[in-house]
Amino acid sequence: VKRDHRKSIVAARHRRQLPGLGPGLEPPDGKTIFGIIPQDDQPPSLIAQRMREAGGMAPAGYTIFIEIPMRSGDRWRLQNFMSAAQLAPVVVSAEPFSNMSSLQLSDAQELAGFCRRYEEAGGAGCLLRYAHEMNGAWYPWCQRPSEFRSTYRMLAGAIHAITARSGMVWSVNEGSGYPFSGGTYSCQQGMSCFSEVDTNGDGVFDKFDDPYAPYYPGDDVVDWVGITVYSWGLLFPFGENQLPQDNYFVNRIRGNYVGPAGDYRSTPDFYFIYCSPQGGHNKPMMLTESSALYA
Repeated sequence: VKRDHRKSIVAARHRRQLPGLGPGLEPPDGKTIFGIIPQDDQPPSLIAQRMREAGGMAPAGYTIFIEIPMRSGDRWRLQNFMSAAQLAPVVVSAEPFSNMSSLQLSDAQELAGFCRRYEEAGGAGCLLRYAHEMNGAWYPWCQRPSEFRSTYRMLAGAIHAITARSGMVWSVNEGSGYPFSGGTYSCQQGMSCFSEVDTNGDGVFDKFDDPYAPYYPGDDVVDWVGITVYSWGLLFPFGENQLPQDNYFVNRIRGNYVGPAGDYRSTPDFYFIYCSPQGGHNKPMMLTESSALYA
């Protein structure tokens, strides 16, 4: 279901310059830039043209979804997408639908090669968003911390080895509602993943376990952090055209959300932990997917 809702604004908030990432990928200090996730029939160049004709500005960056390992169609789509991106930053959401354990170094190097060639053509660079929302329960790669971290680090090594301005995005789903019990790909007791996701060691996988920390692959391989925040409505099964609550977005990412759907104040403060100097990681943040079912 979530893959059908990609007309989302992508925003990036800068905190500091990171080694190895060129200025083309980061806004000035304290500023926010906005991008878009276009549909396949709306290439970046067409979107930029239409926005300028309407009196606006072209998006600062664009996101594409591909599978990894790449199929022939993914290679064709990525090449055409980069050609139409007008040298803007490209966020590549790489989805390992075939199984994370099947990924090879050659797959990572192939994708890194696309980013390097984009840079060589004058492009601002790529941000690789691998296995996004890995803390959810709706994708085959979800709630498998060890597999995710090891394959993420492999991809990061390939990207950092041959690019100058490209980098890696560690991109989670906001944690209120975690662990999203009953999902198709939930980690269950008795599975090898259970000891990792049961972060407080009480033998139960529930909302009191950390929705972010088990999946963090390390400061040395995370250039940006990203987060998905949607407003689907106020109550399950959602889908209603309802105005989001005041401060909805901030409360979701800071672990302060209380509303008709429940009290999620046990959720860690994502922004403080991963984006502030006091939290220890101090990474720039990207709102990688977002929209609201309200018009």
